[in-house]
Amino acid sequence: PSTSGVYPVGTTVATCTATDKSGNSASKTITITVTDTIAPAITVPSPASVYASASGTAAVTWSAVTATDIVVGAVTPSCDHASGDSFPFGSTTVTCTASDGTNTGTATFATITITVTDTIAPAITVPSPASVYASASGTAAVTWSAVTATDIVVGAVTPSCNYASGYAFPLGTTTVTCTASDGTNTATKTFAVEVLGT
Repeated sequence: PSTSGVYPVGTTVATCTATDKSGNSASKTITITVTDTIAPAITVPSPASVYASASGTAAVTWSAVTATDIVVGAVTPSCDHASGDSFPFGSTTVTCTASDGTNTGTATFATITITVTDTIAPAITVPSPASVYASASGTAAVTWSAVTATDIVVGAVTPSCNYASGYAFPLGTTTVTCTASDGTNTATKTFAVEVLGT
C-alpha cells in the first residue's frame, strides 16, 4: 500500500497492512515527521520621512505591523521601536520580528526606515543697535559683544558678519548682517550701527 499523501506539521504514524490469499495479515508502521522550516511573513509600513520639531526630534506613527504564518496563522510581531516614539535627526532602522514558536522571521523586508530631516536654521543672537559719536576723522570705531548662534541638532555654530567688531564706521546708519549655518539651513540676523556727527 502507498503512504503518500499530505500530512500535518508534527509526527504521524502510518500503519501499513498486507493480506495474502489465505487471509494471513501482517502490519508495519512508518513514522512520518513534518517539520515547519518557514518563518512567518511580516508586513511593515513604507519608509517614513518627517521633519524635526524645535527639539531636534520627531514623533513618528505608523500603521500596524502584522505577521502571518503558514501553520499557525496570524502571529503578533514585536518591534524595537513603537509607533509614536520620538526619533532623532538622521535615519533610524526599526526592526520587527515574529515567531511561530519554531521559526523567527527577521529579514531586511521586516524593517522600517525612519528619516528625520532638520529644517530649522540656527538661532542667532546679536547685540542691540548702537549709536555713537564720530571722532575728528568723521568715523567711529564701534565694538560689540560676541555674536553667537545655536542649532537644535549640532549645537553651537560660528556665525559670520559682514563687519567685525572694532570696525571704523562712517557717519550715518550701517546695517551689520550676520549669518550662521548648520550645514543644511542658514539663518540671517541684523543690527544697526549709527554714527552721529559731533
